[in-house]
Amino acid sequence: MKKILIIPLNLLLLSGCLSIELPDLENFSSKTPLSVEKISNFIKVGPQKRIALPPTLVPERAVRMPRVGETNPYGIKITAELELAYNTYLGGDGQAGLRALESAERQTNEAGTLWQISFLRTQILLMLGRSENAESEIVHMLKYEQTFNGHTLNSLALRSEVQLWIGDHAQAMQDAVSVLHAIGDWKFPTFYATPPNNLTALYSVTTAQLRAMTVLGGALYFEKKYDLAHRWLEAAEQLYNDVHYVSDHPVYGIVSTTHADSYYGRAVNLAFLASTELILTKNIAAANIHYKRGRLFFQKLGYIQGEVIVEAFRAEALFRSGQVIQGDLAAKKALDLARHYGFPDFIWRIQGLRGKMLFRQKRFKEAESAFRSAQASLDHISGALQGDHAKTRFGVGKEDIVQYLIKLDLRNKDYFNLFGDLERGRARTFVSTLANRKIEESRELGTAQAIRKFETDIIQLRLSRFAPDAFNPELIKHEELLLKQRDQLLMRLRETDPDLADVFTVSVSSLIDIQKRLGAEETLIYALPVKRNSLLKFLVINQKITKLKTLGITMNELQEGLDIFEDSIGFEDEENEAVQALTSGLQPQSWVKGRIVYFVPADVLHFVPWGVFDLQTPLVVLPTGGWLLRSPKQIVSETPIIIVGDPEFGGDLVSLPGARKEAKSISELYKVNPLLGKQATELALRKKLGRGVRVLHLATHAQYSARDPLKSAIYLSQEGHSKALSAQMIFEKPLPAQFVVLSGCETGMGKTVSGEDLLGLNRSFYLGGTLAVLASMWTIEDEGTRDFMEIFHQESTDGNLAKAWLAARNSLKSKGYAPSVYGAFVLGGTEQL
Repeated sequence: MKKILIIPLNLLLLSGCLSIELPDLENFSSKTPLSVEKISNFIKVGPQKRIALPPTLVPERAVRMPRVGETNPYGIKITAELELAYNTYLGGDGQAGLRALESAERQTNEAGTLWQISFLRTQILLMLGRSENAESEIVHMLKYEQTFNGHTLNSLALRSEVQLWIGDHAQAMQDAVSVLHAIGDWKFPTFYATPPNNLTALYSVTTAQLRAMTVLGGALYFEKKYDLAHRWLEAAEQLYNDVHYVSDHPVYGIVSTTHADSYYGRAVNLAFLASTELILTKNIAAANIHYKRGRLFFQKLGYIQGEVIVEAFRAEALFRSGQVIQGDLAAKKALDLARHYGFPDFIWRIQGLRGKMLFRQKRFKEAESAFRSAQASLDHISGALQGDHAKTRFGVGKEDIVQYLIKLDLRNKDYFNLFGDLERGRARTFVSTLANRKIEESRELGTAQAIRKFETDIIQLRLSRFAPDAFNPELIKHEELLLKQRDQLLMRLRETDPDLADVFTVSVSSLIDIQKRLGAEETLIYALPVKRNSLLKFLVINQKITKLKTLGITMNELQEGLDIFEDSIGFEDEENEAVQALTSGLQPQSWVKGRIVYFVPADVLHFVPWGVFDLQTPLVVLPTGGWLLRSPKQIVSETPIIIVGDPEFGGDLVSLPGARKEAKSISELYKVNPLLGKQATELALRKKLGRGVRVLHLATHAQYSARDPLKSAIYLSQEGHSKALSAQMIFEKPLPAQFVVLSGCETGMGKTVSGEDLLGLNRSFYLGGTLAVLASMWTIEDEGTRDFMEIFHQESTDGNLAKAWLAARNSLKSKGYAPSVYGAFVLGGTEQL
């Protein structure tokens, strides 16, 4: 769907001799953020009081985007390329808009024009759902505006909007408050004796102020701080009204030009305002006045999504205000509109909203039907086909759909559907993570390349339908045809390269197939995603039965226990006490038994060091339950092992002399030469790898990224300095190894990394055909690492990795090593090469 952008109203474009007094922004900088306390106090104090002007009507004049030769409200002259970019953006053709901006960028070095190019590029990237690219572009936008305006007010306001729609409400509020704090108690003037000569500066400040107010109110609304939200949204509406009053004034507005984007901001603000008012007062009639005005501004633009947006906001607010029957009627109306206009991103959210309403009413069968419909719609648009990347909209996010279905499955004791819903949620996350990401070049050819082309065409078709007055039922039929053709290609790809097919579409294995795959004395333990204050729950699966197990420890308590253990590392007595406490809470001896246990973790459970427990059953961590049925890309092993140790970092990172000794020790065992120091480059590694290796042992630094799992990286050497080899780079160009050992990496045990993000680096190896990964959870003493690795490699010559892991763990434990040494390594992927 086309992203909702808060773009405030156009101001007067007059010429004159008097200057309007503006806030002093000389010392304002986005690099010096306000403290949390100052932000909180600012929000609570609230906006300045304004004298209310008569309510303005939606103007009758035509609306349009800036044209070539004109000067836009920021004082930037519009070139042919900029006009094309504006029009293609409004028309929904984001890719054409980006191309036009690239052309415009090559033809100018003026800071103002470069700022506008960057500003519009950010908006287009947000519209296309490429929020990570939008965030990267903002860095350039801030720099250009600082040069052009002497401040970064508008760029920071737009950054706050980007953060709002991707779900980072805290950062959105921080940026919005920074803008509003800088503007201070300045008020937009509504009376002009003569036309002012600093209109562009007036427009710049007021636009930033309006955007920031709406973002702040929206973020507070999403955080359910309705009283505060209402104050800021009401103040924003008053300011929007003042600006409209001036721009539509018979004298002041005589030469003003109204552009097409100028009503989005007010329409969105009115939707937020109406919803907060409805929740606070339960007065439907009063709220409907604001909803109606919001619809009028959307209708003036021919923005057909607006009708669905307003009705969905209304349904959510009715639901939150306890008026469930009216809310369900509003949700059904919004759903009918979304289906009629062909807005798939709205369909799943509105169905999810209905599901929540029905669940609260204990109408569980109807709620499940709504949630399953939402899930089916969501699966159909996951990954590159997902247009709306907002984490939560209308009170519903993707995680909500999964969580409610899990609740219903547990209530029904329906473990078959429970397994499927758990798998579907993970698969969807993986597909979304890799949306629009480049994969291994050789695998992008043929079928995969054709799928990419279909996805591009489908997204372009959807965006073009979202343009003003662009509704055409034939376009919906054409999209359905393209989707069918894409699905046929996906079926063909799944037959030839199932791992790559999982990048494009959600695929779920059945519980029955998993049970058939499990051997005697083999168990799959699947952790359920629970709230932090809830007891841990596992789905326990073997050949014959599936049952639910509830532990006597919450996720929060587990996190606290892991934090205590991490803090105790290096103090053996304290380590042992921490392990005893973890054992008491998790009780692993009661469920980790048999020949082998496969474990699918969730949240904090990603960071449990299973080796510290007194268990004699090996445990292998899997990214999904369906991993047991995986048919990976085959890797040809041309050499038994390649070893990398202690790359030269040139002071960029701490050197790893212990890793060098480790690499030499293992090299002697295999009688090979390791890559050490300056030799440990990506080029040298890839040359040695050739078509593939059985074991790739990397004794070097690794870093996990919580914000973007594909930025997780291992570090090699390049020209005497560190070189990050990210998960994204490994996706694009794999390191072909059947088994990968990551020794020396640190994860922080979840203090700064969310559990699901840990899969980024491991998955990059898995997608390239790697069967298993052995990784250390923290840096441990050199001698302990060498001992563990020597025993592990000696014991794994027959390919039994689980047996080797257990043998190495037991050996170190019997030698008297501390738990943080013998329990530092976790095996993932498979037990046997």
